[in-house]
Amino acid sequence: MKYFSQYKLIIISAIFFVLFYNFSFFKNVILTYPFEGMNIIYIISTGILLISLIIFILTLFSSKYTTKPLLTILLIASSFTAYFMDTYNIVIDDSMIRNSLQTNLSESSDLFSLKLVLYIFLLGVLPSYFVYKTQIKYKSFKQEFFAKLKTICLSLAVVLIILFSFSKFYTSFLREHKPLRYHVNPIYWIYSIG
Repeated sequence: MKYFSQYKLIIISAIFFVLFYNFSFFKNVILTYPFEGMNIIYIISTGILLISLIIFILTLFSSKYTTKPLLTILLIASSFTAYFMDTYNIVIDDSMIRNSLQTNLSESSDLFSLKLVLYIFLLGVLPSYFVYKTQIKYKSFKQEFFAKLKTICLSLAVVLIILFSFSKFYTSFLREHKPLRYHVNPIYWIYSIG
């Protein structure tokens, strides 16, 4: 298999998260902002913003020993989250996480379905296997440090450029449509655990 840098793997994973785990988020965004005119640019910018935010967060916690386990946990947990958000149109927040931890086996077995198995397999197991099999080529500590710093700075720069370029849209988005951000997967459920 081809060698990747850990940052290339993080970028691919971030794109994968936004494209395949955020159907519920984009569906709700399009219901609020119909996919026409300037809204098309705003929605595309939101996708790029999410990719950059995920890259930023993952890069902060990445290292030789944490990148693969972190991605695997996020992929599997986010596949469950995507299933419940897409199927039941719910938000995975702190109270939902608390409820799931208090659920017994007989209650949770009622939620089991073929669709759940497909979500877990296609969005959890297969991508996790790809991450596991990917051979990451690490450089010297100094080179890795500068690569990490560059990735963090570039992703943060993209976030800031988008926010300032479309400040009117994002001010309205965050102030008037706060519940939309609750659908962002995996960022919101990670925040809710915190």
